[in-house]
Amino acid sequence: MRTSGHGFLHSLAILGLVCGTLVIGSSGSVGDTTETVERPQLNAPKEWRGERIKLPPEFAPNMKLRGIEEIRFAPGMFDATSPSFFSYVFVLHLPEQAPPGTKAIEHDILAYYQGLAKAVGEGRELTIDTKTFKLEEAPKLPQSPNQVRVDKNDFPVKSFVLSWTEPFVTGKPQKLHLEIVSGQYPGTKDSFVYVCASPADKSTKIWTQMRDIRSGYKIQN
Repeated sequence: MRTSGHGFLHSLAILGLVCGTLVIGSSGSVGDTTETVERPQLNAPKEWRGERIKLPPEFAPNMKLRGIEEIRFAPGMFDATSPSFFSYVFVLHLPEQAPPGTKAIEHDILAYYQGLAKAVGEGRELTIDTKTFKLEEAPKLPQSPNQVRVDKNDFPVKSFVLSWTEPFVTGKPQKLHLEIVSGQYPGTKDSFVYVCASPADKSTKIWTQMRDIRSGYKIQN
């Protein structure tokens, strides 16, 4: 997998160690796995590097959803000075499962970030109290849509704010904005949860980019 910048390599290496990741390149090909799961196809620009991991990941065993997660990181993901700092999209692909309800999604998203912060924080010798993390539904804003289009299909979208400690770069409290879409792949028993995440204001360019990637996610057979 090609990357640019030692900071990105270091941060992604940490993430790989705590996740037990299956690393993928910009083409979407998967390496080092005996399982083949073809469904996720995040058509992000080639500079949006990514990976694929099993659910639940090793760092968040309390997650109840089962399947795979595929991620694409914005170029400035691990650069605290970048407008796209800690901005990324990911999809949870859930074979043979109905779309999870809001409470189930909230439980697993919070468990995911608590486990991630704990694992990365320990690796960096940071003291992070993950019990203080909160995932709350965000106030309705003009730039926050009620419905979004994914591959020519309309789905309701929910907006949340995660109050947590960003463990990779700053080690400081962060408000992470999340837009979450859950639905079923047409004509199948499989479902997905799609997440756009960024601390940036929702009126900024990075949100336009993430939403464009989301709208191009292929859910049709």
